[in-house]
Amino acid sequence: MVTINAMNIGVKLDGLGRYSFEIAKRLIKNDLVSKVVINRKAVTYFLDELRIYKNKICVVPSFVSPDYGFKGHLLRLLYTNALREDILFNTSQIELNFWKKKQIITIHDLTPLLFSQGRSKQFYYFKYILPKFLRRIDKIITDSNHVKDLLMEFYRLEREKIKVIYCGISDIFFAKDISNNQGDYLLYVGRITSTKNIVGILEAFNFIHKNYRLPLRLKITSAGADIIAILRHIGCNEKILDFIEFIPHPSDAELLNLYKDALAFIFPSLSEGFGIPPLEAMACGCPAVVSDVRSIREICADAAYYVDPYNAESIAEGIYRVATDSELRQRLVTKGLQRTRLFSWERAAKEHIKVFEEVSYQ
Repeated sequence: MVTINAMNIGVKLDGLGRYSFEIAKRLIKNDLVSKVVINRKAVTYFLDELRIYKNKICVVPSFVSPDYGFKGHLLRLLYTNALREDILFNTSQIELNFWKKKQIITIHDLTPLLFSQGRSKQFYYFKYILPKFLRRIDKIITDSNHVKDLLMEFYRLEREKIKVIYCGISDIFFAKDISNNQGDYLLYVGRITSTKNIVGILEAFNFIHKNYRLPLRLKITSAGADIIAILRHIGCNEKILDFIEFIPHPSDAELLNLYKDALAFIFPSLSEGFGIPPLEAMACGCPAVVSDVRSIREICADAAYYVDPYNAESIAEGIYRVATDSELRQRLVTKGLQRTRLFSWERAAKEHIKVFEEVSYQ
């Protein structure tokens, strides 16, 4: 029997929380799954499952939530090592049981190893702790072939040990009524961090106003506390803030409308393991301007407009092209709707079950 460790679901579903929730709520129905472990803050996401599978859901204290930052990560790691069930499935790389023999883990990306240059606490975990135990784990799941290749390169893991299972798109984002997306704003969905390239976004947005004279607005689904400091650092006029709106923690219904009414979605991230937001945007009929990096090309294929994430003018030029070329926009919308049909949480859950069966019968 398999225990699913989904303690990493926080108050707001980020990419990792979205994966853990969508997979756990589907796998709980399977006879191979004996228990799903969640923290108290995630209970609201599992109300339907609590009515039907109450005996399968184990609720632990809320302080293991990712909402508590490093403290939450550390406590979650300690709680994971207290789990003693037959087979343990950890839905992220931060949770790892150092003693468990039968274990499956999902590694979503190696961003702390690639970009932190040793400055973050997670860097040491990825560099020195994780590789010591990965060879003992029965199976590693990851979101893309890009990350699979990185795992083989950095950790010298056998190809057969790693299973690539693409993420899906939540049903709500498959909008039935696609608008013409003639809004006057650009949309960014994600965290404000260096690897998400918020600097590139702001530089490109400033360039658009200064050089292309497009009266566009920018909506960002994060809190904006550090934006003024970033603008000062990159030399942008703070008046650009008059055209920027922050929408922290929108609900899925609110996010759906943001996608549907946006002129374009921008996602010039420096590093992704998969990248769910561009697919959500495409499913809503919103054309996406994204980074020309391997992982995003693997997922978006020819359904997005690619830019150099290290060049603000390239990002601005991509936004300008998509905003002003109606034929290009329609082509991206059509291809985006076709592309998103390939990504299903139901399909992903079935692939996870195959992994569970493989490990169970070893």
